[in-house]
Amino acid sequence: MGRAIELDEFADDAELAEDAKLTEKAELSEDAELAEDAKLAEDAELSEDAKLSEDVEDVEDVEGAVPSG
Repeated sequence: MGRAIELDEFADDAELAEDAKLTEKAELSEDAELAEDAKLAEDAELSEDAKLSEDVEDVEDVEGAVPSG
């Protein structure tokens, strides 16, 4: 009977270890998704900043081409 209890405890420990491993994988996956989302948001912001910069340059070009007065 003692051997069966040991095996049960071993099985429980293995299940807990597997659960912990799956939890850790899920957390790492979520962290990776959040990092990817942050990178995409940053890329979008940089793209928007570049577009705005180009728009400003276009306006400056037009203003420079228009004779004043």
